Amino acid sequence: METDNTRSHVRIHYPPSGRPHLVLPAGVHEVLDLSAEGLLVSVPEGSAKPTLGARVEGTLQLQTAGPLALRARVVWVDGDRVGLHLWPDAIPYPVLLAEERNLAPKREA
Repeated sequence: METDNTRSHVRIHYPPSGRPHLVLPAGVHEVLDLSAEGLLVSVPEGSAKPTLGARVEGTLQLQTAGPLALRARVVWVDGDRVGLHLWPDAIPYPVLLAEERNLAPKREA
């Protein structure tokens, strides 16, 4: 059975040295990738993992923009990785473009 993994938004993948952070009441998480409507974050070893379906609120700290307040729902948990769907918030398109431009020189190096 084939799985359709197409997305409606561009996804930005971060190298380990340039990852943004999601600050939640339960702790700080590295953002592995993001799109306008979702985040993939890592849960530090020994930290409690969020429950599937839980709603979380926090602040996304990006290199190219000021802190962004976010609300999201946990849509999957796999080991130390957690998928979040942003709702009703979304990351503004100009912010995504700035993040992508910021990463371009790092990818070329």
